[in-house]
Amino acid sequence: MEQTQTETNTQVAKQVNNDADKGKNAIEDTQPDHFTGRMITQLLSLAILSFCLGMSQFIVVGILPSVASWLVKGGMSATNASQQAAQMNAFYSLGICIGLFLLLLARTVSAKVFMIVTGSLIVISNLLTFIFGLIGPSAFIPLLITRLIAGLPHGSFFGVSSLLAPQLSPRGKAGRGLSIVVTGQTVADIIGIPVGIALANSIGWVPLFLIIVGLSALATILCACTIPSIHVIPRTGGKKGAVRSSMRHAPFWLGIVTIFCGGVSFFSWYTYVSQWATQAAGFSTDFEDGIRSTIWLLAVAGIGMFVGSLLSGHLSDALTAPRSLVVGLAWQTIALVAVGLIAPRQTWIAYLLVFITTCSLFFVSGTPAQLVSNTLTGHGLAGGVLFNLSLNAGNMVGTEIGGRVFGATGTYLASSLTGAGIGLIAVIACIVLTVLLERIAHQQNQ
Repeated sequence: MEQTQTETNTQVAKQVNNDADKGKNAIEDTQPDHFTGRMITQLLSLAILSFCLGMSQFIVVGILPSVASWLVKGGMSATNASQQAAQMNAFYSLGICIGLFLLLLARTVSAKVFMIVTGSLIVISNLLTFIFGLIGPSAFIPLLITRLIAGLPHGSFFGVSSLLAPQLSPRGKAGRGLSIVVTGQTVADIIGIPVGIALANSIGWVPLFLIIVGLSALATILCACTIPSIHVIPRTGGKKGAVRSSMRHAPFWLGIVTIFCGGVSFFSWYTYVSQWATQAAGFSTDFEDGIRSTIWLLAVAGIGMFVGSLLSGHLSDALTAPRSLVVGLAWQTIALVAVGLIAPRQTWIAYLLVFITTCSLFFVSGTPAQLVSNTLTGHGLAGGVLFNLSLNAGNMVGTEIGGRVFGATGTYLASSLTGAGIGLIAVIACIVLTVLLERIAHQQNQ
């Protein structure tokens, strides 16, 4: 038992001390200390695939009214049509959870093959969505199944990328490398909603998925040409039973609490950001209302996520991933308090609050939390499972809590303050986690 604990502590300490630049993976000995053209090309290929996943996920938010109208034309009532259209998002999220089994594939194939499989799933699923959309509302059930298929590669892609990106990055810059990949998804969030609505109003929502097919095919070809044939987990790395051993110790469970509560905190408010803007700041959902349209507010939210993604990568390298996560969660909690206490009567205040709050998201749903998850599971693929299950569970629970708080109080301001309270739990858990990890690191260095 003592020996097992020592082995686990050693694994944890290596990450805290940034031992990724001391030979933790097979190709690290040849890594330079700066980004090369080849590294940037490889990371950008992954970022483009990340962008395609983001578009596949986020563009639905912008076209839900169009999908609802499409269902009404098929004979469904307006109320039921809105609820059914929202199932496109629910089935995608379900696909993310189910698709984590694809991480097992990464144990047996190279990173190049895995990314080709991922890209192919994105192409096939969105092509099927396009085909069933052309058939009409009678094919809505098969269309929902294609949305589930589209979500399958999402979680596994980011799980594998969190291990692959550091191998494609310079020594000591793993966080920045991973943030480049994650940034692809944030760019999709910036343009997915406004572009989705604009195109849906002009050419219809169905052709949008054909555009995603083309972009995904291009991204898959780029990955096939640039990603090396290496294994994300070296054949010599990791001890059997490392995850089971980690589960016997406090840091593992503190990591789950941190990521879960961080997700609950953010999504208890952000899921209802459009309603918040409409109720508290007088915004509308009409594209024609210009800067007082929630469409542009959500685009600014995407810009906030983009900035936060890059910042979280830099801070992960500068402060270590656990400390960076503490900073991000504290930022998120303070921002949600501000959202709950400041009435955004002026347009610029609403934009500022949304930007500041969304900047914090990719600390808990991006680079720092992913790196911490990898640490807590011995740098294996289980890190991707831990991260995605904790975060997506937080997303679903946060959405439920935010809706119930609004139902009880009649205001979305209360949802943000509730999120801030849960965020404080995440901050405390993360501080304790960081102290434990650094104490273990100090003991191992003596």
